[in-house]
Amino acid sequence: MSRFAVVLIAVWIALIGQARNLVAQPGSALWEESRQSLATAADRFPTFDPAYAIYNRAAPGFSRDVWSRLIIANYSSDLLADLLRDARPRVRSLAMGLLYDKQDPKLLMPVARMLSDSAETFPVLQLTDNADPRFTAPQSVGSFAGALLGTYLMAAGMTQWRTPQLVDWMAYDAAHRNRAYSLSWLIVRLGRITRMQSPFPEEQRPRLLEFRKDLDKLPADDRNLYLLWLSNGNRDFDGGSVLATEEEVIDAAGRLGRQKLLQIIDGRPPGTDPDVAAIADWRSLQRYQMVTAFILAHADRLFTRADEPFLGAIEQGIRDKKTRGSQAAQEVVSVEALRRARALLLKEEPKE
Repeated sequence: MSRFAVVLIAVWIALIGQARNLVAQPGSALWEESRQSLATAADRFPTFDPAYAIYNRAAPGFSRDVWSRLIIANYSSDLLADLLRDARPRVRSLAMGLLYDKQDPKLLMPVARMLSDSAETFPVLQLTDNADPRFTAPQSVGSFAGALLGTYLMAAGMTQWRTPQLVDWMAYDAAHRNRAYSLSWLIVRLGRITRMQSPFPEEQRPRLLEFRKDLDKLPADDRNLYLLWLSNGNRDFDGGSVLATEEEVIDAAGRLGRQKLLQIIDGRPPGTDPDVAAIADWRSLQRYQMVTAFILAHADRLFTRADEPFLGAIEQGIRDKKTRGSQAAQEVVSVEALRRARALLLKEEPKE
């Protein structure tokens, strides 16, 4: 290689390095332009509830068009993370909301580090009969961050709702950082599509169909397992009632096979996703209980008569634990659902 070529390559590498520094370093022209854009936008929001960023809902006093323009600008995650150091709390809050909007929890560790930020940011509009814009409550940057992160933590089964701490997010990140997908990510994404509204907002149907297509691309067992879980949560608000028909969910359960379904009934779901496990949190447990209730309600289509003794053993185990003082409400499956399923398989009336 000639000396001229070596020099040319060195200059090229140096120019690339300078370009990267221009993007990454606070104080650069791009950083300053972005900071000013967020600062200008912040002045347009008299209030900003984190739910606006979480669900992109319309709300009184919320400049949704301004928020949409910020999203369309598609600021890089590195730049937004840098903007979390801005002196203005409202700019920091908008930067967190835009990071969240990227729908990648692996980008949210900088947001978790803001949980201790006690600076006051946008107020939150309080519910009144006439949507009085003067009736607001104060909000800190840290509580704004906690609301964003809480969507993932609750979907993953945080054992009890509380103001999230950095250690909570670090534990979540450690359990999920090496995964390409997980149930909690899908729950959050589906909730954003449905906006947790009933009836389902029809203008969101294209996004729902896109979500279903992405779900169908997953490996078969995960796809079928997730369809069971996503379709048996809060069906009205989580989107389960519009994500798949009952027949589609039964078919998904059937494709999992009897052995894996029996594992689910026994509280030992297949796969490695930590979000599927039945843990103490009532949201996670309730979703699991809805899945087992659905499976057992269709026992005559998903099991054979040979499976009845196994279901009977699970039922007896629950009864034994109950005599020792265990609470039936904490079980992943009810005695009543097991009894009815066994009767379906034996083709007889359920016994008390």
